Amino acid sequence: MKGYAAVAVITTRAGDILFIRRRVNPRDPWSGDIAFPGGRKTNSDRHLLDTVYREVYEEVGIRLDKFTIEPIVLGVFNPMSYPDYKVYAYLIWMDHKYPVSPGDEVDEVIWLSIDSLVKGRCTRYLRILKVVREVDCFKSNGIVIWGLTYRILDRFLHRFYDRE
Repeated sequence: MKGYAAVAVITTRAGDILFIRRRVNPRDPWSGDIAFPGGRKTNSDRHLLDTVYREVYEEVGIRLDKFTIEPIVLGVFNPMSYPDYKVYAYLIWMDHKYPVSPGDEVDEVIWLSIDSLVKGRCTRYLRILKVVREVDCFKSNGIVIWGLTYRILDRFLHRFYDRE
């Protein structure tokens, strides 16, 4: 799989961060996972920032184009299973939690505190493509964040939150 995608790391000044639980779909390789809102760039998206704005609205109901925001590029990431696929992560600071509504591709919208995520850094054994592997993860309120979402969150924490 080749292509481009963009995700939004939406963070409040009070220290909360927004995640989604992807709806279970046999055609989606990340089906059921915890993720940041975002998705594939389409031909109608002029820029990857257009992708972020469109996907955030579709998945959680927040119209980012109605805010004065200056997204920060956290980096470009490659899913381990699709090394030719490039995912751009944009950090978006918001003053507070805004009302959210899960879209068709989302089972649940979740706000987690950054402090709880930092305290929940761990390793777990997970079955990935029929193989049990030890992976780094964050755990908070029974939610496990691993894989690409873990790597993006880890980059955010090191750049903007590292208190060690």
